[in-house]
Amino acid sequence: AFGLPYQKPPKPDSGKKGKTKEEQQKIKRQLEMIALLSSPPGKIRYPKVNQKFARWVSANWIQDTQPAEGKVLHLKDAVYRSGEEIGEQEIWLGSNGEFRIHWLVNGEQEKYFHWDGQNFYLILDGNKQQLTLQEAKQTLPIIQGLGILAHQDPNPLAVMGSLMIDGSGKSQQKNAWRMSYHDSGTGPFYCWLQMYSNDGPPQPKLLKLSSTLDGTESGAVLFSDWQLVDSIEFPSERKFVEGLAETTELRIVNRQAQWIKEPDDWFSSSAEPAETSPREIPSTEISSTENPSNEPFSAAK
Repeated sequence: AFGLPYQKPPKPDSGKKGKTKEEQQKIKRQLEMIALLSSPPGKIRYPKVNQKFARWVSANWIQDTQPAEGKVLHLKDAVYRSGEEIGEQEIWLGSNGEFRIHWLVNGEQEKYFHWDGQNFYLILDGNKQQLTLQEAKQTLPIIQGLGILAHQDPNPLAVMGSLMIDGSGKSQQKNAWRMSYHDSGTGPFYCWLQMYSNDGPPQPKLLKLSSTLDGTESGAVLFSDWQLVDSIEFPSERKFVEGLAETTELRIVNRQAQWIKEPDDWFSSSAEPAETSPREIPSTEISSTENPSNEPFSAAK
């Protein structure tokens, strides 16, 4: 009865009373901008709209040409640290989305990594150990395998969770769309995509994968120098890097790529070559200025 501060305040104007449709639309846009400016940084205000555009990105990411059923892409790579060759790696990538990695690097125990389309495994001395999703997210050879498969997968990296557009960023000195995958228990997983080719149309190309934004906890994997093997693209060079500066710890360079028949046993290397001849990649000069540090870097942290 005595006015403020006890009087109930009037309801705010909804912007519709006595306003034309154009004026109402203008007020609506103003309120949306106020909500945008007042929301916490990084918060996705319209998840459904975000996911709609994320699906568009995913649809453009997938290659038109898919590998033939029953065929496996077999990669033989050299592993370098500070310009010196320190080991080798073999990768088998199946048309069913399965992969196996043989990791043999000086100073580390020989390892096999396996993704069967549902679970991740680490094999040491013949002992097969299932990894949690969190452990897989922090294991760079596994991230590398998922990244190579992503361009052939109808739902790239779906094991990491639901895809959202996270923001913009840079990787390998290129502008990038930063995407994030969210699951119910292990936190986000990040993906950097170069969205456009030199000709203009959308042509997403994977630049980087990491379990963290800054790549300091478990590192990140860079993907570059994409090559064709019978119309299927793969990154012939990958780097394991640390931090926002993307300091190179290990550099992996492909030496041979060929299609082989899918093995009956994914842990047997007795698969026969397919009809296609192997693609030999000549040795390239390895820069000695990548990372002067000689500190050991483990692939499976």
